[in-house]
Amino acid sequence: MYSLRSSLPDANIANKKVLLRADLNVPIHDGIILNDFRLQAILPTIHLILAKKGTIILATHLGRPRGVEPQLSTKLLIPWFEKNNFSIIHKDDLTPIAHKEYDDKTIILLENLRFFSEEQKGDARFAKELANLADYYVNDAFAVLHRNDASISLTPRYFDKPHRTIGLLIERELTHLNRLIENPQKPYLFIIGGGKINTKLPLIKKMLATTTEIALCPATVFTFLQALGYNVGKSLVEPEYSMHALEIVKAAQELHVTLIFPQDYYIALGTIGTKFEVTDSTNIPSHGIGISVGPQSINAIYSHAQQAKTIFMNCGMAFPDKPQTMVYAKKYFQIIADSPGYKVLGGGESILIAKEAGVLSKFDFVSTGGGATISYLAGNKLMALELFKQA
Repeated sequence: MYSLRSSLPDANIANKKVLLRADLNVPIHDGIILNDFRLQAILPTIHLILAKKGTIILATHLGRPRGVEPQLSTKLLIPWFEKNNFSIIHKDDLTPIAHKEYDDKTIILLENLRFFSEEQKGDARFAKELANLADYYVNDAFAVLHRNDASISLTPRYFDKPHRTIGLLIERELTHLNRLIENPQKPYLFIIGGGKINTKLPLIKKMLATTTEIALCPATVFTFLQALGYNVGKSLVEPEYSMHALEIVKAAQELHVTLIFPQDYYIALGTIGTKFEVTDSTNIPSHGIGISVGPQSINAIYSHAQQAKTIFMNCGMAFPDKPQTMVYAKKYFQIIADSPGYKVLGGGESILIAKEAGVLSKFDFVSTGGGATISYLAGNKLMALELFKQA
């Protein structure tokens, strides 16, 4: 667990160039930003740097490009910044930036870092090139702290401790997530869903020590169900993790942690097209694809949510880009959002569902991280933060 504070509020950065590593990897379709949550989340840090007369050199990645792909250029972010009253100077390369006084609305935006192959290779020369652009380094890219990208793990090493710090976003993330780790109020309801069960299982196992109830949702739940001998049709399953799932079931029983399985499912028939139905938990047909929980499960989770004093939810069930799959997922999120306890929502698709359900603002905190949030709560060391520990 990291208890870190940003030194940015006290930093003397007037007329200094500040390399701000952010994660502005927002969903974009046909050049349109579909969800600007991560952009909004970085604004407090941007405003603080500009108010202190620092010059921002903003660095981020977008998507997973293979080389230079114009549809993933950071130029696509310019209209959003202009709409929010910023002036953007876009920079394609890493040549040094001359000292110059800019007004308090100007940001120098670098091209997509992943257009440079050295970024994900952890290349030291590339990391130093980035460092040479600035006098000060701020890491506010919480969602990629578990990555070993050059800009995250190497670039800050070229700044001494007085000239590197975390940003306000990472400080907020750590404050709220630490509350879930260190003596959370109980009953503690932990809700987990979505794919990538290989990342979810270590977290579920870890949370057995601190939670009282764990609700398993699609698609995570289907690996558990198949391991227990139930038919899950064509639902997403990662059978290589069946033994791990069974170990968690056994450990939950021994630790008296309640595993909450859905009572019914909303399924697609054959393909995720136009035919959907609700089926009970023991009767998923062979051609059925589990999409989300059904109405009985929503009714059942209500009492658990109302009694919980702490709730963490990372549950990317259904498909936010397919409205017909979202019927019950949105209702499930509404139940959780309206509960009286302290509620934290994990990042990723959970944010999209909560936004579609109109309940994003009802959570006490919404993490910008998906994998990073899971990794942190699972107790993994985030090497990028090691550099920012107090000496």
